Amino acid sequence: MRSYGGDHIARRKGRRASWAVATAVAAALAAAPARGGSDSVTGFVEGTTVHGEIDAGGQPSAVDGRSGKFEEYRDIPDNAVVNGVILRGENEERDYFAEFRAEDAVQSDQRYQLRMGKYGRYEFEVEWDQIPHLLTTAGRTLFAEPEDGELRLAEELRQILANDPARLPGFLDAAHGTRLATRQDTGRFRFRYTPRPEWEVRLHYAVERDRGHRPLGTGSFAVPGDAPNPLLASIVELPSPVDFLTHEVESSVEYHGRKWFVRVGQSSSFFENQVGTLTWDNPFRSADTLGAASQGRLTLAPDNQAHTMHLAGGAGFPWRTRLTGTFAYGWMLQDDAFRPATINSAVPAAPLPRGSLDGTIQTVLADALLTTRPHDAVTMTARYHLYDLDNRSRSLTFDNYVVADATLGVLRRSLPYAYSRQTAGADVVVRPFSLGSVKVAYDWSRWHREHREVRNSDEHRVGPSLDLTPVKGLLLRAGYTRASRDPKDYDALAARESGSPALFNPLLRKFDEAKRVRDQASTLATVTPHERVSFTGTFAVSADDFTRSSYGLLDDDTLSYSFALAGVPVERLTLYGDYTREDHRFNQRVGLGPLGKADFRGRGHDTVDTWGAGAQAALVPDKVDVDVNYSLSLGVGRLRASSTTDGVEAEDFPNVDTRLHQLSVLCNYRLAKPLTVRFGYAFERFETNDFASEVMEPFMVSSDGPKDSTRPPSLFLGARTPDGTYSAHIGTVALRYQF
Repeated sequence: MRSYGGDHIARRKGRRASWAVATAVAAALAAAPARGGSDSVTGFVEGTTVHGEIDAGGQPSAVDGRSGKFEEYRDIPDNAVVNGVILRGENEERDYFAEFRAEDAVQSDQRYQLRMGKYGRYEFEVEWDQIPHLLTTAGRTLFAEPEDGELRLAEELRQILANDPARLPGFLDAAHGTRLATRQDTGRFRFRYTPRPEWEVRLHYAVERDRGHRPLGTGSFAVPGDAPNPLLASIVELPSPVDFLTHEVESSVEYHGRKWFVRVGQSSSFFENQVGTLTWDNPFRSADTLGAASQGRLTLAPDNQAHTMHLAGGAGFPWRTRLTGTFAYGWMLQDDAFRPATINSAVPAAPLPRGSLDGTIQTVLADALLTTRPHDAVTMTARYHLYDLDNRSRSLTFDNYVVADATLGVLRRSLPYAYSRQTAGADVVVRPFSLGSVKVAYDWSRWHREHREVRNSDEHRVGPSLDLTPVKGLLLRAGYTRASRDPKDYDALAARESGSPALFNPLLRKFDEAKRVRDQASTLATVTPHERVSFTGTFAVSADDFTRSSYGLLDDDTLSYSFALAGVPVERLTLYGDYTREDHRFNQRVGLGPLGKADFRGRGHDTVDTWGAGAQAALVPDKVDVDVNYSLSLGVGRLRASSTTDGVEAEDFPNVDTRLHQLSVLCNYRLAKPLTVRFGYAFERFETNDFASEVMEPFMVSSDGPKDSTRPPSLFLGARTPDGTYSAHIGTVALRYQF
């Protein structure tokens, strides 16, 4: 059984299993005649020894509050479950083996694995894995889905809302619940064959299916006119279908010589979206007009495929020198048919420039690593890395581009974005004395971009680090790095896709392209004053300054430190405790308009504090042991706003607070050598007050005015993410049989 967790632990529970069946299996195995000692039993084939373990039981639970966050990656069943099964067999000569594992059997998060083979010669593995993901239990919608990818509203309802959208709240009692969740099913096959000690062949195949529904925000326009305003759109949040199918195939052949090796291989991925288009009814418009359509349509993720061929190798040379390298060439393809520019029959859309994109991307990856140790006290390393993404797709021009259900007489051009990144570096480690070592490292990287504001940028990183053990029981580590990125030119218009008018600030600098100076430092200390006591402390700080940015991200600082103490005050008792602090601050400036009019500043400050403590005790040696642990995590997100524009006021955002308590107590009682019974209790409490979703309802007033004929309301799923506060009590009763 996996340990209890909230935000950070993905526990997967689901369908039921029979406690009676599990008990019967355990009893039958216990009664089977044994060979070769009490810890093994003769199995299904003469001469084969089978070892294994069966763990089954129940987890009664009670949840107060919405359970969506509690069950995000897990489902605690009300009745008995099979937590795990392990069966392993070997023949009498112990050169052939077979192993079967099952986790959370016949539940929604089940996992099965079968491995068979001959030691040192071949092995194959078959695996099936399911991962559920519950997004929320609070979703509500007025839409029906008669077919995948089609969301419809009752015609009578549309007629009423089109004439009087202010009546929407009166119809929300009829909104039905919708399940917003997905499940990922993955099957894998692996095969390894070693015909001779120097040869190895590997094959891998995987198929993955993702199905369910996710929230998707869309816009519908309901204001007819010659110059529709996209800022007046109604937000319509939809339960978008998810039905993805992905196939992956990998293979490789490797040969090892005495001082060298070479490996060739390939990998391919094929992605299919079973629902390629989403179509929905406009809740506030029942007929097509210029500027307002009766339906909306959106193209979802297109089918695509990717292939890679790679060659890798390495060789040893004199003076303790070794060179390894990898070269890979890949290509990605996408040729889904284009959909018409609009679904609105009242808009005279121009013909598409092509029937499909016929997109092609080629990639090149190269890696080289050289290490040498010319002296026992000196180690040197040099490295180089190249990744080049060459977008060979055509640049297409779309005439009379459709915006806000109307044509504005403008052109829009698709840009084949591409980039390459090179990095090179070296470091030297010197051990002048037995108590420690000193390392100095240097790295250079260059980005080359196509259709971005900065075409070329270089970054240099340099820094020393120190590793010391001055006395027994004391370890000290410290390091510092300074990095400087200084792009020569910044063309704010380089990535413009069309000549359409838009709010645009040429002084804006994107954080991944702007000039930046980064300082990073970290330390670690481990003290072991006694063999039964150890203390560890860490400290790390990072500061990013964007020294030439007038708008955008101006600075970004992080600070973290932690302390951990563990000890064994008496035999059979271990105590431990820890504390971690994470602190993140940033400062950004937003200016709307061509000269930065309506100037706003945002100062963010996010912190996460985590405390933990626990104890492990063997109350009765080899008979009864207890494990108790508790943790508290407190996160606070703050965003303060200000404005320097006359007549414009800015208000601070409310804090976002998140608190998670977790307590677990687990006791193992060994009834007999093969039988252990486990009792446990866990408590969780999750609290949050996220303003962005706390007041979410199935409808919301438009942000730019009251509900009326020109400013219609928006329609949401009413789904909080996360669901909100909950308290959960979980019990554990399980029996483990080992044979």
